[in-house]
Amino acid sequence: MAAKKRSERLKPVQKLADRGEKDASVELGRSQQALSEQEARLEQLRQYRAEYRAMFDGDGQRSVDPRRLRDERAFLAKLDEVIRQQESVVEANMQAYEQQREGWIEARSRVNALDRAADRYRRVESRDQDRREQKEQDDLSQHRGRRD
Repeated sequence: MAAKKRSERLKPVQKLADRGEKDASVELGRSQQALSEQEARLEQLRQYRAEYRAMFDGDGQRSVDPRRLRDERAFLAKLDEVIRQQESVVEANMQAYEQQREGWIEARSRVNALDRAADRYRRVESRDQDRREQKEQDDLSQHRGRRD
């Protein structure tokens, strides 16, 4: 039985690397989705705060009882705290996304490196095969030349 060619021996490693890259790609997509959702939530909170603030400022035209004014300010303070917390969530999701992205880039680089190595092995194997065939042809021609 002939020994396996280097390019053939590399195929299982390439398959593993491809699977790893695909898994990293899926995780990157999930991370991007989570980041987008958290950014959208933050934007909604900011929009709600702006609308509430506009309504609150609009009420300033008429007299407002001090208790209602205190309650509205307390609500805005709580809303500001929720926004700060959501900004922290977005930041954490951004960091997770960047880590996933770096992992995917590394996985993709491994796949590309293995593909280049396999291509190089195939070119060498093809060149070696061509040389063997040429040698066989030359030997056959010499053998025929001796018989004639």
